[in-house]
Amino acid sequence: MNYEIAKTIAKLEQSAKVGKESIQAEIDKLVELQAKKGELDPLEQTRLTTLEKQLEAIDDQIDGIKESEEATYDLNKAAEETLDAFDRMKT
Repeated sequence: MNYEIAKTIAKLEQSAKVGKESIQAEIDKLVELQAKKGELDPLEQTRLTTLEKQLEAIDDQIDGIKESEEATYDLNKAAEETLDAFDRMKT
């Protein structure tokens, strides 16, 4: 893996972790409120649902970035192997 890409992915993962922790804290508050009240009002329930979807979206985005990087790495490796094969054919 390219060092710069790996570094960028690590930064993105760290940012995602911080964001997810913040979102999870909000979810925990709403779940606690739900346990106390028995039921959330519609606005609170919508907020809870939205926050849960945001957590999933963050995970999906990070997974997508990793998959793209892996595919790029594989393509670059295949291109290098092809160039090496042409160089061997020349000799």
